[in-house]
This record gives sequence, structure tokens and C-alpha cells, in this order.
Amino acid sequence: MYKTLVTNFIRVTLLTTLWVLLLVTLFMGNQLLSVGTVWRFFGIGGVMGLVMGCGYPVLWNVVTWPAPVTVVIATGLNVLAGYLVTALFSNDWLYQLVPFWWEVALITLIGHTLFFYVYQKWQSQKMARRLNQLSAQRHNQRD
Repeated sequence: MYKTLVTNFIRVTLLTTLWVLLLVTLFMGNQLLSVGTVWRFFGIGGVMGLVMGCGYPVLWNVVTWPAPVTVVIATGLNVLAGYLVTALFSNDWLYQLVPFWWEVALITLIGHTLFFYVYQKWQSQKMARRLNQLSAQRHNQRD
């Protein structure tokens, strides 16, 4: 599991950093970037790597807490990461976003709740298909 989380972290960090660099290139033109700005882009990638590459896989696939606890923790993790990423990218954007923290938290909570129940339904269907396959194989072996 440790190797999987490290691989997920590296993959998400790299892809997020490249994605941010691409977006900055497309929308901000050919501006010169300082070394500090590039490091902040890597910081953004690192935060996303921790949340999406490590935090979410552990919350959704490993931990067996009740659904409301998992959803609230995922929401809190996502909101904090979002504000941290915003602060790393632009303090001006952060100051504009902070007054709307409860709206952001509420929308994120609703999104995580909907995702959790859709994901659980998909997992249940996947498990039912697998159990039906195993049952059919076992039935065929008896014959």
C-alpha cells in the first residue's frame, strides 16, 4: 500500500504541476516567472498530491469509518487544500475567496455527499457482479 500511495503522490504532483504550468502559459502569456513562483507551482502540485494521491485513496478505500465521518473529513481536507492552493497561487485571490468560506464548504460538502453515494452504488454493483461471477464459476465446477 505504501508503494501505491507514493506512486499516486508522485503522479498527481507531477501532473498537477504540469497542468498549472500549462494554464499559466495559456492565460498569462510569456511573462517571466521567478524561481519562487515555480516553487509555489510545485507546492500546489504537492498539496494536490497529498490530498488526491494519498488522502482520498485512504479515505475512500482503506478507512472503514461511517459515511458521514468520511464525507466530513474529505470535505474539510478538500476545503483546506483549496484555500492553501489558492494562497500559493495568489494572495489576492485568497483574500477575495475567504469571505465565502461557508459557501465553499457547503458546496464541497454537497459534492462529496453526492459523490460518496454514487461511488458506493458503483462499488456495490461491481462487488455484486464479481460475486455472481464467482458463484457461476463455482456452480460450473460442480457440474
